Amino acid sequence: MRSERVLPLDSMRGIAAVGVTLFWHYSHFGPYRPFEGFAAEWLYRYGWMLVDFFFVLSGFVLSHAYLEKLADRRVRPYEFFILRFSRLYPLHLVTLLFVATLQFYRTSSGMGSFVYHENDLFHFFLNLGFLQQGIIRTEYSFNGPAWSLTVEELSYLMFFVSMFFFAAYRRLAFLVLVGVGILINMAALHVHVFYLEVSRGLVGFFGGCLAYQLHHFAREKNQSFRLAALASIALIGVVSHYVQSGYPRSAQILLIHSLVIFPAIVLIVLNAPPLKQLMSFRPLA
Repeated sequence: MRSERVLPLDSMRGIAAVGVTLFWHYSHFGPYRPFEGFAAEWLYRYGWMLVDFFFVLSGFVLSHAYLEKLADRRVRPYEFFILRFSRLYPLHLVTLLFVATLQFYRTSSGMGSFVYHENDLFHFFLNLGFLQQGIIRTEYSFNGPAWSLTVEELSYLMFFVSMFFFAAYRRLAFLVLVGVGILINMAALHVHVFYLEVSRGLVGFFGGCLAYQLHHFAREKNQSFRLAALASIALIGVVSHYVQSGYPRSAQILLIHSLVIFPAIVLIVLNAPPLKQLMSFRPLA
């Protein structure tokens, strides 16, 4: 199994993180927007979708690291979950306590809560148990963006079940999970587990898993250049359509980005040698 770190994926995660934090979430802090009307315009308006890029990258990375190990039962269940949980929970706990302290200070000082208002004890324990916006449908609370970590953990669980019990049919399992995400999205369901945030995780994460399957197949068949070319055609076609007709409604935006645009970017970078070399620049990664 190829277990080496894929540096271009780290670079792409870093760029996406900058887009989310310095542009999309910056809008909470004031009316002034640097570079507005220039290249940053898309980031201010649609930068929230870079979270879905993280889901795609996570599915791709987890497939790269664990696909064969889980299929061959070389990783015990508790090892897998301890490793995945330990990567997300410590930082989640620190940020939760930090934000809870600040929210308590603001509320007790008469300033009111900041951005998210459901900051009671019930929501605190939901956040503490990684249950908010994943298993239980609630309002955003405390460190609101942590909803993506909860959905990520749920995706890890689905990935493990798919690989540990249905390894021989993993592609079908991934397609089914993407299909479930699409159905939730298109039906606009709003019940526990079946709602938009979980849909975004399923479509993005398992779309990334399927993108890895294409990448792996192309490498085995020495067709990396052809895959990069096909992905480029798909990306150019979708972007050209957007430029001519404008963005569709939110449900379609999410699906098209998670199933076409973001996987295409990953496949182009990894299978076009000049881009792969550029994105492997270690300081960037």
